[in-house]
This record gives sequence, C-alpha cells and structure tokens, in this order.
Amino acid sequence: MAVQTVFKRYELKYLLSEEQKGRILAAMAPYMEPDAYGRSAVRSLYFDTDNYRLARRSIEKPAYKEKLRIRSYGRADAESAVFVELKKKYRKIVAAILSVLVLLLFGTVCVIYLASYMEMTNENRRYLKQYVEAYTIPGAPGQDGREEPLREARPGRPPMLELSTFYSVAVSESGEVLKTDTADVSTISEDALTELAAAIIKSGKESGVERNLIYQRADKDGYILVAFLDNTLMLESAGTLLYYTLIFGGAALVPLFFLARCLARRIVSPLEESFQKQRRFVSDAGHELKTPVAVVNANIELLSREIGENRWLSNIRYENERMSALIIQLLELARAENAAPKMEPVDLSRLTCGEALPFEPAAYENGLVLTS
Repeated sequence: MAVQTVFKRYELKYLLSEEQKGRILAAMAPYMEPDAYGRSAVRSLYFDTDNYRLARRSIEKPAYKEKLRIRSYGRADAESAVFVELKKKYRKIVAAILSVLVLLLFGTVCVIYLASYMEMTNENRRYLKQYVEAYTIPGAPGQDGREEPLREARPGRPPMLELSTFYSVAVSESGEVLKTDTADVSTISEDALTELAAAIIKSGKESGVERNLIYQRADKDGYILVAFLDNTLMLESAGTLLYYTLIFGGAALVPLFFLARCLARRIVSPLEESFQKQRRFVSDAGHELKTPVAVVNANIELLSREIGENRWLSNIRYENERMSALIIQLLELARAENAAPKMEPVDLSRLTCGEALPFEPAAYENGLVLTS
C-alpha cells in the first residue's frame, strides 16, 4: 500500500466530560467503527538541532514555523508503524486575517443597522409629536371645536404622517376617560389601550415604548393626552433586515476564508524569502570577511618584524582578533541554521525508560511503581 507523504490535516479539538464522550460515541456507533488506531495512545517525539533552533523559533511565535517529529499510535516496537511528520504552520495568519475581515464586516453591519433603527425611531417620534401637538377634542374646554386634524390632508405635511397608525386616549384631570381612538384597528381593544394609558399616566413618564407602541404623554388644556404610534411595521422591517444580513453575512464568510488563505500565502511567501536571504547573507558575509581579516593579520606580523612591537600594533592585533572571533561565531551561526537534522534509528523504548528513570526514587518514596 502506498504511503501518502504530503497531506493537509484539519483539526477541531474539544474538551469533553465522560458523559459527553459516551453520548458522542453512542451517536457515532451506527455509522462509524474504530480503526486500528481508534483505541491507542498517541506518542510523539520531536527533533531539533543542536542549538534548539526549532524550539527557539517556536517560542518566538513567528508567522511561519516548522516542526519535525516521529509519531506512533500506541506502544511502538520493531514491527509498529511509525510516522515521520514535518509540520508547517501558517494557520494563525489565516485566522488573524479572517478575524479582522469578520470584525470589519460585523462592525459595518452593526453600524448600518443601528443607524437605520435610530433614524426610523426618531422619525416615528417626530410624527408622534406632530400628532400630539395637533390633537383636539371637539367641545372640550379650551378647544375651538375643530374636528381631528390628522384625519384631513394638510399641505406641507409629510405623507408618512398620514400613513402612520396612531392610537390615543384622552383622560380628564379627574381621571375620566374622555375619548379613546383605536384607529379602527382590531389588534388592540379600547379597554387594553385605556389600561395602558392609565399605567403610563401613573408612572409619570413623558415618552417611551410599550408593547411595540411608541407613546408620548402631554398635558393639554383641561385633560391629559396619551398618544401611541404603532411601531410593529418598523420592528418587522428591522428584523427582516437583520435576518437577511445574517444569512448573506454567513454566506460571505466562505469567500472571506479563501481570501484570507490567499492573503496568508502572499504574506508568508515574502517572509520565508526574506528569512532565506538573511541566512544566505550571514553565511556569505562570514566567508567574505575571513579574507580581509587574514590579510590584516599577515600585515601586522610583517610590520612587527620590521619595526618591532608597539602599542599601536598591539591595539590593531587586539581589534583584529576580536573581529576574527566575531566572524567565527557568524559562520557557526550560519552553519547551524543551514545544517540538516541528523537522521538515525531511534529506540523509543530506551528513550522512554531513560526519561522515566529519574522519577523512580520519588515514586518509590511515595509507594508508587512506574511502568513503561
């Protein structure tokens, strides 16, 4: 059977309780069964260079990193299948880009939604205020006997004011209900509207929202008016806007994910290229500097033979030796960066026993036995 050497692995990890684990296994049982590795422990052995370059790179949390490991499923022996894996990670870049794009999309949608909602709410409050200002009761004290003006079209009045649904309850100062107007709408009764108006008058609030109704309380000449504007249509429109926004926003996450992956590749590629150039530069610079340092050292020896030792030559020799030491360190660094990991057979059992051995005294003192 051919062994696949390069593949992509996607992981989702969850922390489950024993009860949750049992329920999941029971739900999976009719459709899936454990394979040869289903009930085995995963054991991994990570490799690194002599100067722990891979570990140091991982601790620095770079945008791109690699790991080399040997993994076995269960206790490994001479006949066990052991997998050599070279992991390359750049998912954090994808996650970061996708998170930024999602936050921008979510923030834009929230701003648009809130701005639209506030605009519609303020518009309805403005209509309700105009209704309250123009409201009259024929024959009431202080009124001139006009009919309700909002039932007539007036030049210059916004068309939406005529199309809006208003309710009102007029109550005298003694508490008697003078007039109740439900706008001939069957969704709310006169008794319910009267009770709601009485509760609003008792609370002392001038305006607010109750049961999808925007209300405003006003003291008219000789009575108290509580006017309502039905806000149901606006709320349904806002809900519909939010519903479709969530649907199309969720669908937009798919192309955003692929866009994030494409951007991640474009970001990682220059980083890797820059890293390789840096390594080559360190190596080339070390080799190029060896020649002039050697020439300077030879000239110092010749001068010391002709003119003898003096403090100037001693200072030049000292600085040249410092430069030579730095170049050696630079070359060692370049050699370590470019060195390929040494591959050799590994006895996993011996490594495990060696790691467990230092803990045996502590286990013995506590009455425990280590098995490996």
